[in-house]
Amino acid sequence: MGIKSQQNGNEGQRIIVGLLREYGFWVHVTQRKPDGSQPVDIIALRSDCSWLMDAKFVRAENKGRFSFDDIQANQISSMEYAYEHAGIDNLGFAIVFEEEKECPRFLPFSEYMSLKRDGNKSIKKEGLAPLYTYVGN
Repeated sequence: MGIKSQQNGNEGQRIIVGLLREYGFWVHVTQRKPDGSQPVDIIALRSDCSWLMDAKFVRAENKGRFSFDDIQANQISSMEYAYEHAGIDNLGFAIVFEEEKECPRFLPFSEYMSLKRDGNKSIKKEGLAPLYTYVGN
């Protein structure tokens, strides 16, 4: 992971963590392994629910399209395990688009898997609901 990519990722995490805290969540950002990988970026807990999320930052040059190539194999396997074996269904990808930082979007893991099965390689931001619609009170 390059320096600029990591800076963008960190900025995306800060935005998402801030939003989650505004909605009353206790939030933990997991530490990256030396190779830059981690199964999820964010664990968010509140009395009524818990969430596992990976934060993604999409640069303006991608024209509002989130590429599934940005999802790492270890993230998929971790979320599959959490979904299938632990019964966690509040998980997915919190996505900050550079041109619309104030409104992070969310791609539920189950929706990602369905899109991938159907042969999709990306999704436009217009196809994603704002994160607050999932985690809001």
